Amino acid sequence: MKSKDKCVKKCDMYNLYHLDENSLQSSVAPTNLDIGVLTTEHLDDIADTWEQSSTDQVDSTKEYINVLINTFPNVCLCNSIEKVVAYGLGTDSGTIGYLHVNANYRGRGCTKAVISMLSAKFIEAGITPSVKIQPENILSISVHEQIGYQSSGIVVYDMEF
Repeated sequence: MKSKDKCVKKCDMYNLYHLDENSLQSSVAPTNLDIGVLTTEHLDDIADTWEQSSTDQVDSTKEYINVLINTFPNVCLCNSIEKVVAYGLGTDSGTIGYLHVNANYRGRGCTKAVISMLSAKFIEAGITPSVKIQPENILSISVHEQIGYQSSGIVVYDMEF
């Protein structure tokens, strides 16, 4: 969607997907990785992978991440030296988001495991798991559908002013 308002810098369209708790298809983490939760000790690792991070925004990014990890369900996968290699966080809009998998660990089932485990945590917390996915992100749609997510038919927009 293109805005005619010159005050709008960016406008992204997303389809909203949700997961019924009876539809959740569990997925396990690769055997060489430990399952954990994010803590303040992980802030530097997460901020380094954060798309919105720029040099002048690092402190505010860390503050935002800190609020997310202390407010919403999250999950992470760590290697043998306790380095976070994959994580998923709840967002301030109540959806599952902020998924990241280290490039060296992609293609091993980490994405599916993180989404599945984080979805289960949302269900345990009494929150219906939902996720915003851009329509052109076919890979993300496919992974979420394999776990049991279905399109809600709702379209949402994120605007940056």
